[in-house]
Amino acid sequence: MEKYIELIVAVVAVLMSLFSLWHQRNHDRLTYKPLPVIIKYNYNDRVLIRLWNKGAGPLFIRSLSIEDKDSLIALMPAETRKLTYVEYIDNLPDRVITPGDNLNLLEFKVREDDERYSPEKYKEVLNTIKRTLNKKTIQLIYTNIYKDIMTMESKPLDFGNLIDESKSVEEIERELRERNSKKGKTETT
Repeated sequence: MEKYIELIVAVVAVLMSLFSLWHQRNHDRLTYKPLPVIIKYNYNDRVLIRLWNKGAGPLFIRSLSIEDKDSLIALMPAETRKLTYVEYIDNLPDRVITPGDNLNLLEFKVREDDERYSPEKYKEVLNTIKRTLNKKTIQLIYTNIYKDIMTMESKPLDFGNLIDESKSVEEIERELRERNSKKGKTETT
């Protein structure tokens, strides 16, 4: 009888050890999981899109795409690059973002060293950039240190209503009233 008890205790000990190993493995995978976050910065003279790793483990980028392009700069019209200071990364696969760190995916700043163009022209170019990126989503495929393949799709980039700031408040309000009155007429007919 004692042999059976010893055998049962040994089997239970082995099962507990296996369960403990399985639980520890799952815990380690969750503990060292990367957490990608795409943040958009929208300023008057600059547009910046960053990929942050807010998790506790390194984020290994496999691919990044936006509208079937492999980088954000590929979406931009060529003339916008001439009038702005551009910083971007277009070779993203195999890059690593450590926990708490970030990567500038795209940054456009108004060039202050070039006086050939007026400030209005620069505002127009930045609005073109914002319109190009507005409502786009970024898809990311990445892995963790255990080579688990994960995907993430960002919220649509939102740069607001993109109101022309050169118009006065009165002009904008008048346009909105006209638009609303046209809607009211079409709804009543």
